[in-house]
This record gives sequence, C-alpha cells and structure tokens, in this order.
Amino acid sequence: MKSRILIAFGFVAVSVLLSAYYWELLPCRMPMHFNAAGVVDGWAPKHQALIAFPALITFMALIYLAGFSVNHNRGYWKRKVRKPVSDEALEILIRESQKVIDFVFLVVLAMFLYLHEAVIRIALGRAQTIVPGIWIFLGLLFAGLIYLGGRTIILQYRLLK
Repeated sequence: MKSRILIAFGFVAVSVLLSAYYWELLPCRMPMHFNAAGVVDGWAPKHQALIAFPALITFMALIYLAGFSVNHNRGYWKRKVRKPVSDEALEILIRESQKVIDFVFLVVLAMFLYLHEAVIRIALGRAQTIVPGIWIFLGLLFAGLIYLGGRTIILQYRLLK
C-alpha cells in the first residue's frame, strides 16, 4: 500500500511542479478543451488551467486509493461472489482484480500528466495539437482493459464453477 500511495502522489507532485515551474512563462489564456482531432477549441484563464490538472490528478489518486481499500476488503468480495469460495480462490480474485485497477490507474494518471504537459506546450507555441499522444494512451487503456478484464472474468468464472 505504501508504494501505491507514493506512486499516486508522485503523479500529483509532478503535476504541481509542472504548474509551478511554468507559471510565469505562460500566457494569460490557456487551452483547456480539445476537439476529436486534438485541436484546441476551448480556453481558460491561466490560474484555472494550471490548478485544474493537479486537482484532477489528486482526485483520481484518491479514488484509486479508495478502490484499493475496497478491493482488499474480503467482506466486499464475499458479498459480490455470493457463493462459498475458498480463501485461496478469494486471494486469487483479489490479486487479479488489483492488476486491473493498478493498470487503469497508471495509464489514466499518465495520460492526464501527458495532457497537462501538452497543454503547456501548446500554450507556449511549441505544439498545435495533443495528437498522437492522446490516441496512444487511449488505445493502450482500451487494449489493456480488454485483455486484463477478460482474463479476470475468465478466471472468476473458472474459480466459481
């Protein structure tokens, strides 16, 4: 759990440091919304843009840590499974579902950190869009969810037969 807390708040720290480092260099208006092509179609004041990303990443890190706590609650799993299951099978289900939670957490937080950095690059005139990076993250997220989620569902089906 301690390593997960460190990783979660490591993302928060990097986001806060990005905002603090670039605060004086950035213009008053920052890009904050993008269309499907990755082109800016919405703007926000600098203070909103630079505070929004650390706040959003902090919120997601807290959700992740809450999810970790719920996932490791044996009572939750026993209510969810609704069948008698051995402690060994329960431990396997918890471990496999934690892999899915960890994967989603890492990819989503890395994606928002990338977006934070991309917004700064666009505001400084060093880039025009958030493409192709955003599509790489989304592709990785959905491919990983299909693989890990499918594997976990199959494992759950086998264990609970």
